[in-house]
Parts: sequence; C-alpha cells; structure tokens
Amino acid sequence: MISKAFVVATLALTVTLGNAFPPDRHRKFHHGHSSESLSVSSSSCTEEPETSTIVAQETVYKTILASYTYSSASSSHAVVATSKVAAVPSSKRSPVSSKPAVSAPKASSAQISYVEVSSAKASSKAAAPTRASATKVSSTKAAPTKTSSSKASSIQASAAAAAYTSTKAPLTPHGKKAGMSGGDAYYLWEDLLGWWWDYTPFPNKTDSGESTAPVPVPILWGNGHVDAVDKERFDYFTTTTVQLTDLPYVMGFYEPDCSSTGSSDMPDVDAAVVLWEKYFAPLKGKTLLGSPGMCKQADETWLEEFYSKISTPWDFTTVHINKVDMDGVNKDLDHYWDKYALPIWVTEFSCVQDNPWIPSTDQTLINEYISNIVPLLEKDDRVYAYAYSTGEGLAEEWKPVINGVLTESGQKYLDAISAY
Repeated sequence: MISKAFVVATLALTVTLGNAFPPDRHRKFHHGHSSESLSVSSSSCTEEPETSTIVAQETVYKTILASYTYSSASSSHAVVATSKVAAVPSSKRSPVSSKPAVSAPKASSAQISYVEVSSAKASSKAAAPTRASATKVSSTKAAPTKTSSSKASSIQASAAAAAYTSTKAPLTPHGKKAGMSGGDAYYLWEDLLGWWWDYTPFPNKTDSGESTAPVPVPILWGNGHVDAVDKERFDYFTTTTVQLTDLPYVMGFYEPDCSSTGSSDMPDVDAAVVLWEKYFAPLKGKTLLGSPGMCKQADETWLEEFYSKISTPWDFTTVHINKVDMDGVNKDLDHYWDKYALPIWVTEFSCVQDNPWIPSTDQTLINEYISNIVPLLEKDDRVYAYAYSTGEGLAEEWKPVINGVLTESGQKYLDAISAY
C-alpha cells in the first residue's frame, strides 16, 4: 500500500504542477453541428505543456497505476497493490516496438490482494445477456420490457466472453460498473466508482494509491493532427503509455468519425487501422482493449469499416450515449450489441437531444434521466461499465460539481449509484 505521506506529497505536487494535458479536450458538438452552436471556449485546450511538467506528471501516474497490478496467481481475478513502479526517464523514451520495453514490477510482501467480485459475473454473462426494462423519461408510460437475445446472440456472447479470458483484468473494474469521464466530481464520488478517465493518456489523481480506488483508464485520443494538445497526447501514448506494465485497460480514438470541434477527426479509416495494429495489438492478451468511441452513436459507419479491416479485435466496445429517454438509450445499446456482440462500456452518457444537439436544461427531466439510466445500465448484462459525462457542450444543469460542491445532478448520480 502506498504510504499516506507519499499520497500527501504527490497530491501537493499535482496541485503545483496542474494538469499537463487538459481533460476538457473532447466532444463539444456532435455531428450536424458547427462550433457556433454553443459558446464554449477551447482556449484552455491549446496551451502546450512544458516537458518538465509532463515528466513529473507521468511519474505520478505510473505510481498510481502500479496499484492496479493484476495477479494471475489464482483462478480468480485479483488486484494487487504495489508500492514500486519502474519509471521511464524522458531521456530514455524510444519508439514502441512489438512488445513493451519495461519489465513488470515484482510483488513484495507489502502487497495487498483481494478477489475481484466481477469475475463471477463475467462467467455468468457469457450465457445469455439480458436487457433491462426501461421507463421513458418524458412519459409516465413504461416502455416494453426487452427480452433476452436470440440463440445466435447467446453464442456470440459466449465468444465475447472467451475474448477476454486470456487477460488478467476483469471487464468490470473492481466489480463496480459506475464511473465518470473527466475528474470534476472525482473526490465526491470516488468511493462508489470502479473506474474513471479524462480523455488523456494518463488520467491521474494523487490520492489513488489504494488498491480499491477507481481505476484510471488511458486513451489514445487522436492521431496528433488536431492541435498541440492532441500531438502531446499522441506522443505520450505512443512512447510511454504503451510501455506501462500491467496496464488493465486502454481505449482507442475519441470520436474519429466527426470533424466538429472536440472530435479527433480521423476520416481515413485505413490510417487508423495502421495505428491500431502498431500500438494496440502488442497489448492484446494482457490489457483489455476498448474500441474507438463514435460521435454518431447508432448512426455510425466508421467503426463498422474499421472493425472489418483490423486483425486485432477489441475486447469491449466503447459507446457514447447522448439521449433524453430510455428508448434512445436502448436503441444505441442494441445497435452496438447486434453489430459487434462484444461487451459494452458506455464511456459517456448525458441528457441531450442529439442531432440537432440540444442539451437538456430541464432539471426535472435530467433527474428522471439519471434515475432511469443507472438501473438500466446496471441490469443490462451487455453493459460492463458506464460513465457520467462531464464533457463540454453540456448544459449548466448537467454539471455534477460547481465551485467544489455537488449540484442537484451530481447528487442524483451519487444517489443512483449508491444503490449498487
């Protein structure tokens, strides 16, 4: 276990340094929208971080990630907390080869392990995924209860389960589906979260030294062409993140199917395939790979082409859901399950009328939406993780935290996930 003194010291370090890669570099507007649709500033996304800041931040992140070393010593999935990590000095970074260059830190007598409760869930999910019934938010009439998939889908689910049995990490981090994108409410929700991410190649919170803290999940946001922040993130991911040992999870490109502000704008699918095979394929089998996440949700075509061309399949499909009712949520889930039949991570959800993009400002509707979507995702066996979106382009009423205090929406999510 990492000492409290270290936690305090690294917390102070991060406060001093700030975030080298701003976590707000993500979707602001969906397909069919121009940047004039909303007045959201992106000035904080264009500052280029200093190298010294990046090096210090990466040391903090590697220490945090070391607390999520997965052990294969028993038949159950176990998490081991370690207090040591092999850091890679910036002067020794080199292009990624077919295998990570950093060896795994050895376990010590100070390690703490526990059985991951989600391992039992994983085996049961392979049988036949069920879909939760849902109540449409904007109506008092309950939506029809969805039944299990067909026999063909059950066979697909078994194949999906087999795809991740070779890796050490469970599909649901810490057995808790609930997570968050961005770090706004991290310290107010962390006890109930299994994981989190912030659109960067090394999400970090310096009090995450305990083995039960939410697991940070890095992402290769884009191919480096959008701006200086995108380039910095690409360089860091491709030289450092991919060399981290015992990396439990990693995710692919952020909304490459859109060119609007806040999307990674990667229309060349063939070029994306090359990047995937170069940087993600070597991680297969020891790290769970998350697919690129689509801007166009159920209307996507980019991912279908990408899937047909890659030789290294992902382990879980990342899905962005921006809808105002559960009918829309189920439509998105059905699309990704029916097309790819792989475990689903809903890496962003928010209360938005999509296409045209109109974030809900109705607090009553938002509250009902949160109260309905959390149990729906918890009960849907196709879904292994989900995250409350704190992305830009959302209504003020959706923000979970303002001035360090939970908003009504933030409290509603806390209440909802507390039931699980």
